[in-house]
Amino acid sequence: SFLLVFATPSWAALWYVDNAASGSNNGTSWTNAWQAFANIVWASVSPGDTVYISGGTTSKTYNERLAASKSGTSGNPITIKTGQDAGHNGTVTITMTGSPYVGIYISGQYITISGQVGTSRKMRITGCSGSGIDTSNAANAIKLLYLEVDNNGNYGVHSSVSGTPYPAGWEIAYCSIYSNYQDAIQLTANSGSVAAYGSNSIHHNSLRAVDDTLEISFGSVDYYDNVIGPNICGTIGHPDALVVSGLYTRIYNNLFTGLQQPCPANVINAGIYINQGVFGAITDAGHFAIYNNVFYEPSPTVGNMTNAAITITLGKVYPLGSLTDCYVVNNTIIGHKNAIWNVIYTTTLSSITNYYIENNIVYKEGTAASMRLDGGGNFTIRNHGEAGANSVFSDYNDYYNTNNPSFAGSHGMTTNPNLGTDYKPQPGSPAMDHGISWASLFTVDRAGVSRPQGSAWDIGAYEGGEDITPPVITNPLPSGVQTCDAESPVDKALAATSNENATGKYGQSGENDLHDPPQAVSAS
Repeated sequence: SFLLVFATPSWAALWYVDNAASGSNNGTSWTNAWQAFANIVWASVSPGDTVYISGGTTSKTYNERLAASKSGTSGNPITIKTGQDAGHNGTVTITMTGSPYVGIYISGQYITISGQVGTSRKMRITGCSGSGIDTSNAANAIKLLYLEVDNNGNYGVHSSVSGTPYPAGWEIAYCSIYSNYQDAIQLTANSGSVAAYGSNSIHHNSLRAVDDTLEISFGSVDYYDNVIGPNICGTIGHPDALVVSGLYTRIYNNLFTGLQQPCPANVINAGIYINQGVFGAITDAGHFAIYNNVFYEPSPTVGNMTNAAITITLGKVYPLGSLTDCYVVNNTIIGHKNAIWNVIYTTTLSSITNYYIENNIVYKEGTAASMRLDGGGNFTIRNHGEAGANSVFSDYNDYYNTNNPSFAGSHGMTTNPNLGTDYKPQPGSPAMDHGISWASLFTVDRAGVSRPQGSAWDIGAYEGGEDITPPVITNPLPSGVQTCDAESPVDKALAATSNENATGKYGQSGENDLHDPPQAVSAS
């Protein structure tokens, strides 16, 4: 388990909000707490301060918007947090029906909003007419921790950042975000990203959506240890799990499941969708690593998943100059009719270096899974270690029942990997000790087990064997939320909603997506 501990500087002030307080309304104690979010005197709140919100003994509802307008500083954020004292550490519920629509609006920088009480999530943003959480275009270094965001009229979390500095210091962690009208999380920026990994992170969340689950346009983001899905395929948008158009992206240790829902024929959806060159030309493209992820479809014969579990589209709208450091390694894909698609459209590509698709398991019963590696003459598919310029190395894979078994590589195979219900190679599996080391990128599997356990790395997201404790993969739905057969009120409304009425109440359309307009991409 994980526990985040916030250290409060000795000089920092503590402030209090309680809509049942009856004192002097100056925020200095629970007795004299500010009696509404609108009463918070932000001019009195300084960097490093904490504002506690009373959740009552078990729960307390605030029918108003929380507007966080004051900025902290690097190392001294302003923290807004559920009360920690007995009688105030229940669940804070924020709801905002009608104008101004949004539950929490952040216009400052270096702000942390946390519902953490012990190891529990004790802040819920629900039933808002617009997005649950939104920001101004100047917001940066925002941390959203231990929140439940559900059944809001637009996005769960939305931000459109512009200008400089590059988006950095964002963290969304230990949250449950589900059943909102559009994306669970949409973060956009027009200023690119720093040329380095790990400036932002989205991790340890349970995420479920009707439109895209995560739609992120800026780079330098790590996505890890999230459970994504099952998604609902409504009549708006494209229910991709993760859409990324920025550079310096790492996606690892995630579980993607329940994405292959029955969808209209013109609705495109994918698991991971890397889409570079959608906003403008990129001189030095690529810089992504996708590893140790599990993609599992419990009902592989239903649905209309137009794109693949991992779909990489490069240079379709604007040209790319070169591709560097692209890795799709040690993933396990089970039950997807389309497994890994990599398509390069640009005709101006000058070079490709360090592009590897290796150590992956694709397993499917029935109709063969579709594999696609198209480059328009930009690259040559080679085995690991083969010499030659502009290579995409596809090797050491186990592609069982696919339409292009040659993509497994000369060191790969096309045999049943003999996986258990925990998605790991069982004793005697041909995937064990059959991979190649990628210790330059990572040294453990999805469960945190060191690689290798035997004479060589295992193929797929897990090291196998009897002596390894199986991972616990729980139902990704929050308590009380049902599957597609018994949907939430928002999901039921979506089923009867036409595209003409798909504009959220906050004035943003369901077609405001980062990827291309709907169009099928045929396998070749």
